[in-house]
Amino acid sequence: MRKRIALILAVAMLFSVIMPMSVSAASDNSITRTPTVDDDADFRYGDNNLPVLRIDEDDAAEFVNDSGENETQVFRLNLTNADWVFGGANGIDNRTALEAFNEAANSANSADWSVKATRRTDTSITVEAKYLGSTTRNYEARLRIPMLTEMDSEGEARVTIDPMNSRLTGGTYTFAIVTDGETTAFVDDVEDISRGRNQTGGTIIIDETTAGALSADAGVTRHGFRLRLPNNFEWNSNTEVNFQNLDVSNDTVEITNNGRDYIVRFDVDSADDVRGSITVDTRVNVTRDANFGEVSVNMTGYGDVSNASNLIIADYLDYGIAFDVEDDGEKEFFAGRLYDNNDDEYEIEFTIEETVDNSFISGRDIDFVLPDWVWILDIELDDDASGNDDAISMDREGENGFSYEVQPGDEELTFNLKFTVNGNAPFADSESIWIEMSGAGIDEARFDLGIAKKPVTVEIAEQEKALSIGTMKQDAPEILVSETEAGALIEGEMLRLQLRETYGGSIRVDSFDVEVVEGDIELTDDDTYASGRGMEVEIDVESTEASTLRFYNIKLDVDRSAPMGDYQIDVVGPAVVENILSDGDLVGRADEYEYSFTWDRDDNDPLRGMDSESELLELILGGRGADFSGRVYRADYVSVGTPIDLQEDVTRERVTMTVGQTTYMVGDEQMTMDAAPFVQDGRLMVPVAHVARALGVSRNAVVWDGDARTVTIYADKVMQMEIGSRTMLVNGVPSDMGAAASIVSDRTFVPVSRFARALGIDYTWDAAAQTVTFHEEE
Repeated sequence: MRKRIALILAVAMLFSVIMPMSVSAASDNSITRTPTVDDDADFRYGDNNLPVLRIDEDDAAEFVNDSGENETQVFRLNLTNADWVFGGANGIDNRTALEAFNEAANSANSADWSVKATRRTDTSITVEAKYLGSTTRNYEARLRIPMLTEMDSEGEARVTIDPMNSRLTGGTYTFAIVTDGETTAFVDDVEDISRGRNQTGGTIIIDETTAGALSADAGVTRHGFRLRLPNNFEWNSNTEVNFQNLDVSNDTVEITNNGRDYIVRFDVDSADDVRGSITVDTRVNVTRDANFGEVSVNMTGYGDVSNASNLIIADYLDYGIAFDVEDDGEKEFFAGRLYDNNDDEYEIEFTIEETVDNSFISGRDIDFVLPDWVWILDIELDDDASGNDDAISMDREGENGFSYEVQPGDEELTFNLKFTVNGNAPFADSESIWIEMSGAGIDEARFDLGIAKKPVTVEIAEQEKALSIGTMKQDAPEILVSETEAGALIEGEMLRLQLRETYGGSIRVDSFDVEVVEGDIELTDDDTYASGRGMEVEIDVESTEASTLRFYNIKLDVDRSAPMGDYQIDVVGPAVVENILSDGDLVGRADEYEYSFTWDRDDNDPLRGMDSESELLELILGGRGADFSGRVYRADYVSVGTPIDLQEDVTRERVTMTVGQTTYMVGDEQMTMDAAPFVQDGRLMVPVAHVARALGVSRNAVVWDGDARTVTIYADKVMQMEIGSRTMLVNGVPSDMGAAASIVSDRTFVPVSRFARALGIDYTWDAAAQTVTFHEEE
């Protein structure tokens, strides 16, 4: 990669230099930014919108003379419609500011230099600069001249380089547009970009010239602007607009991206006490035919937003690394799949290429990383490209990345990447499959390889009322499953809508209907499966038009042991996911996957001697680290509430029980039970029914299941205990009671501590009196 060292100098305040080598004019001159300002504006050191005159050598060491010595460059800078700022804290004659800046420039560029600026008039200075370092440098030097100026009147503010006898190229350059409008615009920094999508440019900042200039109080409420890029550049959708100190409601903001044009319209209501700003964080797509050099944006204002031109947001560089990918990174891949709709394996080809010789550093690794929801199955170099497959390395425990060691003579590397995307990748509809690369002379960069998308979207109707515990054939909401494109549901495979299995099958599908409401997909064999765990339908004939399936007349059975709360539903099945194992076997078409393994296999490698491609894929997906989900969608489906016959209100009062006694106190009233509390294994055991009743739980809310030998209590929480087990389920979550539930005199006894805690009840134990007292938690 071409190395450029920018030596920042100060022209009486800051100048950056490096020296000559030829006798002819040998510099390339430009302005970093051209802000639009009002006629009272001035530019001071440290201002965000400060323009800088850049003078670049055409070739390395152009400023060194024929004798091989550094020579002093003497030239003049003459202003039009502006004056140099002399004196003052930030002025051009301030030695302290100049010395501080020079020190920073030397540190950044590892170079020594001297500069002297002399005032001729308010509009003219003479600059003398001499480089004190090496005369055999191998990079192009850059002289930077901050335009420390104040504006005169409306129009263009320009600077003219008079090269005199120096090796600079003369010319006139506009560094500011002076206007009497309501806003000014500038770019905070010029970024280096290369060819590809989603390149980051500088941030465009649009400032009010005075506080409230864009408010409704100024007479106009609707404002806006259009940003136009040069030919063969396009705005990327990741461009963002933000408003600061402006009373702008989000619902009034309208953004239109027309490729080269990015249009923003908005309303401003009341005025703020400080000047408002609009920032545009620019992202651009650079096409093959774009011209190298500065990327300049012209802004057309609407309402009270002023026009601005020559807003330079980036330098499109002709050195470094070029990236190319098939279909310009727009190729789409389904999450959860190994094949596309043409039964071709998911594979993508991308190329990185030197744009200048020796951009790649031989012997160093280039590291490549993809999103963590992408799994690389195979990576190899194209046969027609340079490079060596043996130089590719990847973590054998499974990774979303790989490395390549640059070989001598590598100039262009084309990789063929086989991969699969987790069906449950963390996006709703689609997401870019990006690749980050760094190392071996490559600055860290991110590019788009393609687009991952879910095969279906799901819409669940609103639930009218909570399901009741212990009730069968209850109505559940309808579900719409829509293909994101034709053929998204795989022919001959099952689509399943599955209740998430977390509560032991306590809620089940009794029956349902399914129909095609849009598209031409054909279905067969719809039924419940796995004892009502879900609904399934087979895709008989795949669609040629994206289709929507309606699941309706859904009836659910809810056991008396079902916990209250929300229940989720998953969209699963080999019709949508094929990159997982089921009972140790590959799903659907994955059994036919053609796999070519490129890594070395030593004697200890578990893959050594493995010839079956399906066995190899099975090992990779199942035993080498892939943690892929069998679902493409999960969401809350139904809510289960208290049983309809358990709604009796019971007052909770202070309760006292004594070991060995069948009488107990509820408030001031004495009550009788048919079995007394006792101590077992160091735990105080109390009768469930009586304690629950005394503590505010309805008798109907204590349910005994003789077949399962369980007792379930429906209170603020659902608690279930099994005779002989130490485990109590609280809303389906297991909890150790410390002692097993038991039956004494036909009554269920449980340890008091965990039971009271689950009910939200505090208690005290009087060891001397062998008495336990229950009361509300404090």
